[in-house]
Amino acid sequence: MSSSETYQELWLRVHDLEIDEVNGVPIPLSPSWQKICVNLSGGADSALLMALLCAIIQERGYKTKIDAITFDRFWFSKPWLKPISEQVFLHIKSMFPKIVDKHHISFLAPELEECRVNLEDSHETRSAFTMATYSFNDYHCFYNEDVGAVFHGRSKNASTLLDHPHRVKRRDNPGPEEMLEKLKRSEAYMIRPLLFVEKDWIIDQFIKNGWEDLLKITRSCGSNLRYLYKGWRFKADSPPPECGECYWCAERKWAIDKVV
Repeated sequence: MSSSETYQELWLRVHDLEIDEVNGVPIPLSPSWQKICVNLSGGADSALLMALLCAIIQERGYKTKIDAITFDRFWFSKPWLKPISEQVFLHIKSMFPKIVDKHHISFLAPELEECRVNLEDSHETRSAFTMATYSFNDYHCFYNEDVGAVFHGRSKNASTLLDHPHRVKRRDNPGPEEMLEKLKRSEAYMIRPLLFVEKDWIIDQFIKNGWEDLLKITRSCGSNLRYLYKGWRFKADSPPPECGECYWCAERKWAIDKVV
């Protein structure tokens, strides 16, 4: 690796992937991949990433198809997450009907969200949620050999809102090794191309591409029924309003105010 080459650039060069740069952000793809998957939560980051991948595939004339993978989390405290992800998926499918294929939904018990599990051959621990999602991605790719990579839309914390009580500190300084890694048991990659961009970049791409209608149906709010929405009678097609208080609401508002 030369002194001017970043860790990310080295990975991309070594693994011989085609690179599309979207406003300064490298997004790796291979024309040989018959299918890729996107971890689609229903939030702005994952929705944008899936739409960008579709646009790149369409522009380059690749034959690649895209499946979405959603983890049905917090079914009791945030029951709107699954239906919102389904709405987002259908909207992107309507935008790119020849590229978007299937939506796979995996369940994650809320009791596992706070648990820690030991890593194999290591004294380190990871959250059960992290391990469960990573393992399902690996499982899906192992049994679907045409899948070349799973893309994850995780982005970096905003450079402001430093003292917000709900800020997740581990998103402040992501490691470059997290951008592109090999899944353990399958031949596929896990790729996080948005790891070093903040929410204002995310919002700007929606506007630049004319995808404001897609942005409107995404949801960033992290609040749940047990705290701010006690007594709310949930209907799948009518989630409660965003709280406007959590870090995710504050981050989204900061980004929109900065860009618009």
